[in-house]
Amino acid sequence: MSAINTVVVGMSGKMDSFVAAYLLKKQGLHVIGVCIQMVDVHDTLYSRRRAMTIQESTSISEEGQIDDLSYIPAFFTDCHVVNLEKARAQAEHLEIPFYAVNALSEFKSLVLDRVISAGISGEKIYPCMYCHQLLIDLLEQKANKLKAQMVATGHYARVQLIKNNKVYSIGASHDPTIDQSLKLAQLNQNQLSRLLLPLAEMRRD
Repeated sequence: MSAINTVVVGMSGKMDSFVAAYLLKKQGLHVIGVCIQMVDVHDTLYSRRRAMTIQESTSISEEGQIDDLSYIPAFFTDCHVVNLEKARAQAEHLEIPFYAVNALSEFKSLVLDRVISAGISGEKIYPCMYCHQLLIDLLEQKANKLKAQMVATGHYARVQLIKNNKVYSIGASHDPTIDQSLKLAQLNQNQLSRLLLPLAEMRRD
């Protein structure tokens, strides 16, 4: 299979990326699933301390509190891999190769530390831009190693090419209720030129 027909798809274990991979395979492309894990729910870095209730059987810390990680899936909606094994199972269902990438340190240094620094200095930033920039960077690195020309995700956005001056840009998705174009706003021209967004013209429902 030639590199031009090979695409690396970011798979999170959620339905959007699963459908994206399915659509690309249906088009006849050689699809490779890659799961980027940025947050480890068991890392104490993300834990919040709260008092233990009588009903709970979790071990108590010296302060009489327990680590509460229940907020993580909601707080890290797009960064958090809900279930790595689910993403792997989806790839197996589609009969495509699958790789997992540990990006815990990159996420902390390139996203979390930047958010903390901005909070201290009073700077207003949109952390999702940095998170999704990191996601595409890592998928691109994996694509280069696997000699795949294209990268794809389950984002609801469109890559547009202005033919007159050959400039790529990110446009809104067909579904206004789930437009994610702003999250990809920092991608450079080379990244946009090799990015496929199969869900661009679809509605999530």
